Amino acid sequence: MGERFQDRVAIVTGAAQGIGAAIASRLSREGATVIGLDIKRDELAALSAHLPRFETEPVDLASLTDIARAIEKIRGKHSRIDVLINNAGIMDYGRIDLAGLEKWRRVMAINLEAQFHMCRLIAPVMMEQGYGRIVNIASTEAVQPEPNVSIYAASKGAIFSFTRAIAVDLAPFRILTNAIAPGCIHTPMSIVNGVDETTTDVFQEWYVGKRKIPLARPGKPEEIVAVAAFLASDDCSYVTGQTIIVDGGLTITNQALRAGCWTGDEEQVTFAPGLLTGKRSGPDRGGCRPSRLPTLRPTRSGLRDRSPRKRFRYLSRVSA
Repeated sequence: MGERFQDRVAIVTGAAQGIGAAIASRLSREGATVIGLDIKRDELAALSAHLPRFETEPVDLASLTDIARAIEKIRGKHSRIDVLINNAGIMDYGRIDLAGLEKWRRVMAINLEAQFHMCRLIAPVMMEQGYGRIVNIASTEAVQPEPNVSIYAASKGAIFSFTRAIAVDLAPFRILTNAIAPGCIHTPMSIVNGVDETTTDVFQEWYVGKRKIPLARPGKPEEIVAVAAFLASDDCSYVTGQTIIVDGGLTITNQALRAGCWTGDEEQVTFAPGLLTGKRSGPDRGGCRPSRLPTLRPTRSGLRDRSPRKRFRYLSRVSA
C-alpha cells in the first residue's frame, strides 16, 4: 500500500471499533500519523498495539470540555492537522411518542454537536496552513429512515446540511469538506439486543434473497474506508460539499419496496395489498405507505400510466 498520507496528521473520532477503527488503520498504513479519539480506552489501546504512527486520546465526545482539552493537547504536540474524520456516533431506537428529551440530547451531543465542535476547533488550524480535508459520517437513515429511528435520522440529516454549509465557508482556504452516508454496514452497531441483524431470517430473506440490497449483502467497514481515504487525500481535489452514499444500492430499491413487494425478478414487480390503504404489508418493518406516484409500464413506444385504479394491481412479466 502506498504512502498517500506521508507526513499528514489525521484525527479520527470513534476510532476504537467498526468504521472508525478501519479508517484509522487505513490512514496509518498509508503513512499518516493518526490520533484516535474515543471513550473506549481499552479498544483504543488494543488498536495502537498493532498500528504504526497511531496515537490514542480517550475522550467523551459528548463533553465540550473533553473535546477542547484533547484538541489543545494535539495542537501542542503536532505542528499541523491535515485530516479530520468525524465518525463517532450512537444509535437510539424508539417511536417518537416514546422518545424522551434526554435521549434526544445524548444522540445529538455525540452525533452532531461533537462534529460541530471538532470542526470549529480544528478549522482555524487548517485555515492557517491553507490545507485540510474534513469527512463527516452521516447515514442513509437521513434520506430513507426505517421506523423508530427519528432521533438518529434527525442527527444524521443535519450532517448533510452542515457539511454543505461549512464546505462553502472553508473552500477559500483550500479545505474540502464532504460526508459519507453508509447503508447497512456490518459493524458492532449491527448488534441490537444481542442479535446480529444481518443474520436474521428477515434480513437474509428480504435484503439478501430478494435483493432489497441489490448487491445482496451487508457492506464491510473497508468499503466505507475506501471512500473516506479518497475524500481525505489529495486525489480528492475538486469535490466538496457532497454526501456520498455507500449502501450497495439499498436506497434505490427502498422506494419500490415501500410501495409493495419486489421479488428480485427483474421482469416482475408485484404490488401488495395495502398499497392505497397504507396498511402493514410487505418486507419493510414500516409496512406499505400510500403513494400518489403513477405506475409507469415500459412499452415499445415509451412509458404508459398504469396507476392502480383498484385497491391493488399486479404488474407482471413487464418487458419493453
